[in-house]
Amino acid sequence: MPATIYVVQHGVRMVDPRKTVLGPLAIDLVTDRIREICRQGTAMVAPVDIIVINATTQVWISDIYCQVGNNWFWLRLLPYLLEGYVIGDVEVVNASRLHIVLPVGPNWPFAPAGWYIYPPHKIVFKLPDTNMTLLAKLQGTETRMLALQAELANKTAQLAQLNATATQLNLTVAQLNADLAGARGEAAMLAAENQRLKGRLEELNITRIRLEGEVEAYKSQLDTLRTAVTAQLAQLTAENQALKAQIASMNETLVKLNEAYASQTAQLRTQLET
Repeated sequence: MPATIYVVQHGVRMVDPRKTVLGPLAIDLVTDRIREICRQGTAMVAPVDIIVINATTQVWISDIYCQVGNNWFWLRLLPYLLEGYVIGDVEVVNASRLHIVLPVGPNWPFAPAGWYIYPPHKIVFKLPDTNMTLLAKLQGTETRMLALQAELANKTAQLAQLNATATQLNLTVAQLNADLAGARGEAAMLAAENQRLKGRLEELNITRIRLEGEVEAYKSQLDTLRTAVTAQLAQLTAENQALKAQIASMNETLVKLNEAYASQTAQLRTQLET
C-alpha cells in the first residue's frame, strides 16, 4: 500500500499561532504565502532525515525548493519572508549597495546569505564572503544597463509618439490633398464659368455699343423732328394770330353790317308806317 509522505522544510517550524497578533489566522497566512510561492506546483525535495511513523505514514525532513517562474525558491528562507510567524535560522547580510532579486521579489537593504547568480553574465557569487569589487562592478554594469534600457524605453516612446504624429500628419496631408483636388476641380469649374461670363460680357458690350449708336441716331432724328415741330408750331402760331386778327376784323365788319342792317330796317319800318 502506498505511504502518505509529509514533507517538512528542515530547520523551519511554525510559531504558536495563539501568541501572534492574527491568532489561528496566522496559519492561513503562512499557508497562503507558501501556496503563492509554490503556485506552479513544481518542487524539488532533498531529504535530510526520513521518519517512518507506520506502514502508511512517513515524514521527510528535507530541503524543499519550489519553482517560481524560471527560478527556484528555497523554503529555508521562509523565516526571512514571514518573520514573526515561522522560526528558523536565516543568515542575513547587508545588501545596501546591491539589488538582490529573489523569486518572490526584490529585497534590500538586507538579503539572505547564500549563493546567487548574476543573470546577464551567468556569474555565480556568494554572500557575504564574495568579491565585493567584482560584485560592485557587476552591479554598476547592471545599473548602466538599466539606465540604457530606460533611455531605450524613452526613445521608443518618443519614436512611437513621432510615428503617431507622422501618421496624423500623413492623414492631414491626405485630407489637404483631397481638399486641394476638390479646390482645383472647383477652380476649373469657376474658370469655365468665368470664361462663359466674359463671352457674355463681350456680347453685352457689343449690344451696348450698337444700342448707343441707335440712341444717338434717335437723338439726332428727335432733334431734327423737334426743330421741325418748333418751326411748324411757330408758323401755326403766326397763322393763328393772323386768323384771330382776321376774325376780329370780320367781327367788327359784322357788327357794322348789323348796325347798318338795323338802321336800314328801322328806316324801312318808318317809311312803311308813313
